[in-house]
Amino acid sequence: MLSSFNSFTFSVIAVLASSAASTFGSSDFADASSDESFTSVSITNTSAVFDANQAKVGDEVVLSFESDEDLQTPVVFIQGESVTPSGGGTNWSATYTTMISDPEGLIPFTIDYQDLAGNAGSQVTAVTAGADVNFDKTAPTVTISSSELDPT
Repeated sequence: MLSSFNSFTFSVIAVLASSAASTFGSSDFADASSDESFTSVSITNTSAVFDANQAKVGDEVVLSFESDEDLQTPVVFIQGESVTPSGGGTNWSATYTTMISDPEGLIPFTIDYQDLAGNAGSQVTAVTAGADVNFDKTAPTVTISSSELDPT
């Protein structure tokens, strides 16, 4: 969303040696002071069988985001790794495959962006739709015990 929008008109006027003024043209410009907002930011595990908010090693995690105005290609990091986003205009996504070297816990991300005029927006680090994805690389353990008495 634009926080301010100022319109300006300027004219080029030349004063000739004969003291006659001539207007060569005039144009309107807009000052789009940038404060874009994202209408949706979500992260999900597209490899999940049971829970799209849980990820294990080798799963694909997709960060999807939609802004309220067209953006230049954003700079995206997932789990601290640079990820090339796809999409364009107001709809973008970035995919990351989890690795054994990734730390366990909620998968962090950052989105840095500029509108088409080059105005930078505030870095995005949280989802606005859905829940975060938790990365778990710890294998489950099972302990089997028996309470049967030895018959001998």
